[in-house]
Amino acid sequence: MGKNLHTVRKGIAERKRRKGEQIQKGMADTVRSFTVDEEESHGFPSSPKYDPPSPQDNSKFASRFMFRLILSASLFFGTAIYLQANHPFIEKTKGTVLTALTEEFPFATVNSWYQERFGDPVALSPGSDGDAAAEGQAMPVNGTVVQPFEESKEGILIESERQTDVVAVDEGIVIFAGNDKETGKTIILQHADKSKSIYGHLDAIEVNQYQRIDTNEKIGEFVPNEQNAQSVYFAIQQGNKYLNPMQETPVDAP
Repeated sequence: MGKNLHTVRKGIAERKRRKGEQIQKGMADTVRSFTVDEEESHGFPSSPKYDPPSPQDNSKFASRFMFRLILSASLFFGTAIYLQANHPFIEKTKGTVLTALTEEFPFATVNSWYQERFGDPVALSPGSDGDAAAEGQAMPVNGTVVQPFEESKEGILIESERQTDVVAVDEGIVIFAGNDKETGKTIILQHADKSKSIYGHLDAIEVNQYQRIDTNEKIGEFVPNEQNAQSVYFAIQQGNKYLNPMQETPVDAP
């Protein structure tokens, strides 16, 4: 009797063990077959995937990189050799090449050509409505010239005793709007004839670089103070030469 009872208990324990193994195996198969799509459908975040580049992709990238590196090096050394050469033919073309590399792009000239050809100016920035050009006033601010052109051979100083708007004397494109070590807050406009007008000692700059400006349009503000000696700096530059702003426009002088 005791032997039979022991055999029955042993059989029951064996069946429980086999059943437990089957359950664990079924759970493992379920976890292994659980795909990313199923995880997402149950509200779980998708698992990040990373597909390593194939050897073929790596080879293409290396080839493109080496081609660009060789091309850049060839252009660099080719330009250096060209500029150092003393051949008569090369000497004739050096000036043109150096000018093309160093000269400012004529934004205002291109804009003027576009306006004449198609009727509307290039919209480089907001604010310009393309109306007919107005007649420009003589100077950017109303005031008295306290330093004539003959003293500095570069520009003039216009004194104003009160806060005033600074306006553009001619339409153009802003090629500089920021701080200058000599004239403080400064704006430089490039015009269609490739000349530049320079406005310095400003208290506020109200334009952005490459913005198109109309004649008499406000570009900044001037506030008299001890730092700027109560005067606006104004200059006109054509190439490397400064022109006298007072030659063609009458201004009050002391």
